[in-house]
Amino acid sequence: GGATRPVLPALRTFDVLGTPCDLKFCDTCNIYRSNRSSHCHFCNSCILDMDHHCPWVGTCIGKRNYRYFCLFLWLSVAHSLFVMASSVWHVVVV
Repeated sequence: GGATRPVLPALRTFDVLGTPCDLKFCDTCNIYRSNRSSHCHFCNSCILDMDHHCPWVGTCIGKRNYRYFCLFLWLSVAHSLFVMASSVWHVVVV
């Protein structure tokens, strides 16, 4: 027969720098994760402070890359405004 996996508790308390922290068990990743983490089924991993999975960037937006994602959005808007202004200038002046 097949080997059975040991049953692990769904919630476990760890001591982190003197502070007790409750961690949930992710059945897919087989790890204990922070309560602020979510499992992404597109990336197949747990993401800390997950906001969403972005199809344009091709990854999850979470704690580690949220700042860069916001920068990407602002630069995209600035680029779009520049292209629109250049197009209007080209049509009106030229």
